[in-house]
Amino acid sequence: MSINKFKLDMECVSHASMYFRYAEAAQQAKARVGEFEDKLKLVIAKRNIDIRNDFINQGTKFTESVIDASLTMDEDVKAAREQLRNAQAEAATMSVAVSAFDHRKSQLDNLTRLYCSKNKPGELQVFEVSHFLFEKELIDEARGDDGDEGFTEFADPDTGREIRFRIQKISRGGFEFNEYRSFSFSERDEPLDEALLESAISFDEVMLIPTYEEAQSILFGVDDDDGGDSDDDLDEDEKPRKGKPSRKPADDDDERSAKKPEKGDGKKPAGKCPYGHKLGADCDQHDDCDDCDQWDKCVNASGK
Repeated sequence: MSINKFKLDMECVSHASMYFRYAEAAQQAKARVGEFEDKLKLVIAKRNIDIRNDFINQGTKFTESVIDASLTMDEDVKAAREQLRNAQAEAATMSVAVSAFDHRKSQLDNLTRLYCSKNKPGELQVFEVSHFLFEKELIDEARGDDGDEGFTEFADPDTGREIRFRIQKISRGGFEFNEYRSFSFSERDEPLDEALLESAISFDEVMLIPTYEEAQSILFGVDDDDGGDSDDDLDEDEKPRKGKPSRKPADDDDERSAKKPEKGDGKKPAGKCPYGHKLGADCDQHDDCDDCDQWDKCVNASGK
């Protein structure tokens, strides 16, 4: 759980895989508790019958309190209860460990922000926040209430605006997060410096998107030499396709292509579905949608 503050980049990269391993172990520990609970019930039921039969064979009278006391002292029952207690203790420990990873993530974020603000004053920095909690509210405020003044171009390098907002910590569903409110825009004292703009990094250019094998190795610790099917080992039809994902297996391509309408002169009525469905309302509701060349227009019409 410790964090090496001199290697924050590596700590951030490894955090997700560490969290996954502990969360998986916590789930397994919880499952073992259920198994030992079932085992204890079976042992108690079996020993209850055995103890009653022993008393009957001996001709000894007994009461339910005597049976309960005998079960409490029975070695098999005590051993099963001990196993259950150990499993419960392990599950509780793993649950606390998983919860600690949430605090570790917050600590990583705070240390990263502290490092950036302390060691790189005045430089361009990244503000990490979800679209739902921040950008959605920001865009709504930039549009204005009545729209008479148009959209506020707050991001323009020359005529943009400074953004001001309030932050309030919210607890909901067992989680704590920041809620951003009261967005407002004010004029900048001067346009953004050209050197500052040139120092900006395009995330699209530097983002590393791992392959399935690399992601598996990061999450599960699988070595590259462990084998497994790669894209090179697959047939052309089995390789994943780029672009819009298909909701049907590749074997159905012939059936879907048979449903395509004849192109004729290549022109189709604007605002109409070539397969006879409702443009926008039936978007992605039929098999025909997978290969429809009007899909982009249909999505825009649906408002998705």
